[in-house]
Amino acid sequence: MLGGVIVGIALQSGTTILMYFNADRLHSVLYWLFGSFSTLNWQSTWIIVLCVSVLSFIMLLYAKELNVILLGDEQAQQLGMNVKRFKTGMFVLVSALAAVCVAFTGIIGFVGLIVPHLVRMLIGGDHRLLLPASMVVGANILLVADIVCKTLVAPSELPIGAIISIIGAPFFGYLMIRMGKEYVM
Repeated sequence: MLGGVIVGIALQSGTTILMYFNADRLHSVLYWLFGSFSTLNWQSTWIIVLCVSVLSFIMLLYAKELNVILLGDEQAQQLGMNVKRFKTGMFVLVSALAAVCVAFTGIIGFVGLIVPHLVRMLIGGDHRLLLPASMVVGANILLVADIVCKTLVAPSELPIGAIISIIGAPFFGYLMIRMGKEYVM
């Protein structure tokens, strides 16, 4: 955990330096830091759709293996899985998926944390259902949030990351406090 804090501070200082040397583009940088769909065009949208579709399809192919991992590393290994290699592959896949999305839309926090937990509470832990349901619910939450961001202070637009975080932080806190012992995060 401390390692993550250290890396986060180092990267934040890099972001600050980039902002300092690109003062003429500060508005765009801030919108990226807050998370926004306002800078998307059709070319970047098609890149996102293609990359996310391919990476998500690959993830869905491993839904059964993800279910086996729920049994625990030792049991998964006894069932013939190379747990370390599988986890490394999933880490790379999820990192690539997140990187594609964040590169174009900026930082939209809590969607990736809240949605899977919410969906798991509703439909259970079977990844064959959990993964596609999380994708659909997450997309719809972002759609509703984007509509709110575009209409709340029209003709301006609020950054979607800020709206999602305003809703997501208390909800995630609620999940941690209320459901912590009943629901494994």
